[in-house]
Amino acid sequence: MKTAKILAIVSFFVLLAPAVAQVRVVKGKVPFDFVVGTKTMPAGEYTFAINGASALRITQMNGSEIAGIAALPTAGNDNDEPLLVFHRYGTHAFLAEVRVGEMGVSHRLYVSASELEYAKAMKQDTTTILAYK
Repeated sequence: MKTAKILAIVSFFVLLAPAVAQVRVVKGKVPFDFVVGTKTMPAGEYTFAINGASALRITQMNGSEIAGIAALPTAGNDNDEPLLVFHRYGTHAFLAEVRVGEMGVSHRLYVSASELEYAKAMKQDTTTILAYK
């Protein structure tokens, strides 16, 4: 009985490992400049690649802008559409979440110090952009 339990646990982790190691990619056209961590990214088309559990790499499709940041994997909602969620304060936008569009997988970015400063002074709006694979 004990051997069967151990075998079941090992099998679970062996099957889980490829899912965790997968790179999930979505693309989206962002019509405004936005901030990722401490870097401002210009408006344009981007690839958002989540590698493993928490590394998010953002690459401009027709340029050389690249940003990388840690993101917190969370249970998304039941919506299976890939989405990009931005927090907006006036004309300043901050990438807040990337939803990859499968099994409710969502990755939220940590709030930066600069976003906290805007949040103290202005009302937050949310802009959601439909992404694609």
